[in-house]
Order: sequence, then structure tokens, then C-alpha cells
Amino acid sequence: MEQRLGRIMNRRRVLQLLFSGTVSGVIAPVVVRSRGKEQRFRLMDTRIAGSGYYAFSGVAMLLGPGDALSLRRQPENPHDHLAVEVFWKNHKLGYLPRRGNAVSAALMDQGGRLSAEVLAVLDHAEHWEPLDIRVWLHV
Repeated sequence: MEQRLGRIMNRRRVLQLLFSGTVSGVIAPVVVRSRGKEQRFRLMDTRIAGSGYYAFSGVAMLLGPGDALSLRRQPENPHDHLAVEVFWKNHKLGYLPRRGNAVSAALMDQGGRLSAEVLAVLDHAEHWEPLDIRVWLHV
């Protein structure tokens, strides 16, 4: 009974995060994955933006599928007040693309815990933005 109640509370928390405040009315694609008591919901698969301006080229050979990435809000960014930075081991790799960062930024602003992982590292000579990532919401 307690375990079932805990799952219900987690679902309520996710729904509150997704449908409150600035995220109201936005439905993000979600896939549930469980790790013990924690659940995570897939928010999006995307490529990072701006990798050519940051540390990506210096660490690209060290990155591989499944590598953990961290996300940080940067509301003071002069170009995008919804900016979300992408890091690997304290190396800034770029940003979540502006066209898809509203939900992630709003969830982070409301206390949601987001993370990301590397899906694929593409050839930089052939791809403008060569890093595919998956973004997760943890509850």
C-alpha cells in the first residue's frame, strides 16, 4: 500500500511540474523508466547547440553513448532567457537548442531535476551539431 501511494505521489509531482506555471498546456513526450524508487521521464532527444564555441571539440573523442551529462539553467543569458547549458565533467559542451528549451527551463525553474545522457557522437566534419543527447526528468 505504501509503495503504491509513493508511485501515486510521484505521478502527481510530475503532473504538477508539467502542467503548472509557464508549462501549462504543454504536453511533452514521456517514457517512464524506473531505477529503484526514482522514476525518470524522457523529455526529449535532441542535438546540442553551439558546440563549436565551447569545449566539445576538445573532449569529443572521450565521449560515448550513455555518458552522463549535467544541465544548468542560465536565465541571465543575454541571447536566450530560457537557456539551459550542457556539461560533461565540468566541460561546457553547448546548450539545449532554443527552439526546444522552454519546457526544460520551466521545469528546472520550478525545482525539477533534469539530467541528460549522450546518445551518439557524430562526425563534426559532416554535422553542424554533432552530439545527440537524451534529456530526462527525475521524480
